Amino acid sequence: MHRSLTRSFSWAVAPAALLAVACGGGRSPGPAPVESAPVVDVPIPTTTGVKPPAPAALEEKPAAPEPSPAPPPEAKAYREMALVLLDGPPGTWTGEHGNYHSPVREVWGAGDLVFAAAGDEFLQSNDRGLTWRIVKLPPTTQALSVWGTSPDEVFVGSKNVILRSTDRGVTWKTTVVPANAYYNGFWADEKDVYAVGSDGVILHSTNRGETWERQGETLGLRWLYGVWGKGRDVWAFGEAAPKDGSWQSTTALVHTQDRGKSWTLMNINAAPLRGICGTGDGVMHIIDSSGSIHQSKDRGKTWAKAHSFGSMELSALACRGKSEIFVGGRNRTFQHSEDGGKTWTDELSAQNMWTKLAYSMVDTIFALPSGEVFVGGEGVYSPRPTGTLFRRR
Repeated sequence: MHRSLTRSFSWAVAPAALLAVACGGGRSPGPAPVESAPVVDVPIPTTTGVKPPAPAALEEKPAAPEPSPAPPPEAKAYREMALVLLDGPPGTWTGEHGNYHSPVREVWGAGDLVFAAAGDEFLQSNDRGLTWRIVKLPPTTQALSVWGTSPDEVFVGSKNVILRSTDRGVTWKTTVVPANAYYNGFWADEKDVYAVGSDGVILHSTNRGETWERQGETLGLRWLYGVWGKGRDVWAFGEAAPKDGSWQSTTALVHTQDRGKSWTLMNINAAPLRGICGTGDGVMHIIDSSGSIHQSKDRGKTWAKAHSFGSMELSALACRGKSEIFVGGRNRTFQHSEDGGKTWTDELSAQNMWTKLAYSMVDTIFALPSGEVFVGGEGVYSPRPTGTLFRRR
């Protein structure tokens, strides 16, 4: 979910567009050939009475060898790649604080394939996140979010655009959307695809993104950060406009059980929401902007605060298996629980991964079922903003 846009701007002001993805261009044609002028012998001027020296014998030099062809992109050295994350022993984190020039907004992967939406660029790894290359997206696309159902079906959210790839990110098709928005999150099952974004936009597709229908327009939603589902139950979360007309946003958690035909605004005593996921034990977890995580044990009908990580805004949440939870947020906040949220540890700080003093933001956490975990976000702010991507095997 692309949450960073609202940290710099009020909800009522349209966020500035992120930088477009850099695309390579073709070579310019060379100048037209020019007809050469005739060669004229000009006598060498000499001093009176002095004969010019005899010309030295010309030594014939061998022709310079032809330059070797440049290696194809697949054969570039590691230093020429967009990013390299070294492998380490199981349970240890690798990477460097501020190791990329753009903030890493979202990571998603399946099998050996992993994608990262990194501000003005879109990255792809084919080796579980060790080496990363830049993916060429259609012009004017800003990669704000990425999510997929398999390596062969991946969606990318951008400003006013949703892209879809069905060939592991080799080619991308721009889908036509019925609403202009910053598209921050996706979720899909075998029948339906949902996309959410700014201005409370909820889109639903029954044909894998070929066409989209807008839903939930009467709910008074301001900004949605993501969407998540479990069977027929689908939830979208973010911020809503208060009924008293004030400027401050309220919590928004909406739920559908009929493929988006109707959406219900759920009751939860929390600050505006930033992430949602579920563990295999049937428990759902949700984080808010005031630093708390909430749990539901009845499929989202009722919620209770489970833990507070202080007053820092939380912005990243991931669940894996029956009881593993990852949480991240502002000011280098990161916590990991292996017992369903009963106890928490900060592995990044324990391994001294934050090497420079900066109020960095954790924007995304993604855990592959095979074991790899990725934490991405902001890096350092001086002398210029950078991004960070950590990896744990």
